[in-house]
Formats: sequence, structure tokens, C-alpha cells
Amino acid sequence: MQTVPFKFKFNMSSQYNSNEISNFIECADSVEPAELREAYRAFLGELLGGNVKPSTMVRLDIMRLFVDDLDNRAQIDYREGHWDDEPSIVRGGKFFDRRAKEMKSYLTMPA
Repeated sequence: MQTVPFKFKFNMSSQYNSNEISNFIECADSVEPAELREAYRAFLGELLGGNVKPSTMVRLDIMRLFVDDLDNRAQIDYREGHWDDEPSIVRGGKFFDRRAKEMKSYLTMPA
């Protein structure tokens, strides 16, 4: 499995971040195969626990799943405007939007 340094910081003291990462764990049931699902959940658990640092090596397939989840959440909480009356959710969605774009760019850079 190809791995890459995580390279990013996530503030898990942010209620939005911790709640949404927890939701990613709960919603990972559709990830197949089961080994990938469990590896993804383990990664998310480590991230929630503050154990994933920018230097942490992460499987590329796990990173891609994470970016997809970030992008999906940003779409719902920020880009679609469903939560305009909840500034904290919009801020969180905007952070996920920015981070998803940064991570996509990072993952598509030549090695």
C-alpha cells in the first residue's frame, strides 16, 4: 500500500470537527472492502484522538476517502447554503471546503 505523510492539522477541540469526524466513522458502513472500512475507521479514530500529525504516514486510499468525506460535508454545510442561519456550521463547512481543496491538490502533486 502506498502511503503519504498526512501533512495537515485538524483541531479536534473544535466541536464541529470532532462531531463531523465522528459522523464519518458512523457513516463508513458503505466503504468496501471491509478491510478498507476498518482501516478508515481506525484512521479517523486516531485523528479524533489527536494522534495523527502532519508527519504521520497514511495510506493513500484512506486519504482519498477522507478527502471525499470532507468535500461532501463542505458541500452540505457550506456550499449549498443549508445552514446559513448557523454560523458555526458554515464556518466548519468552509474549513472542510478549504482543507479538502488543499488535500486534493496535495494528493495530485507529482511524487
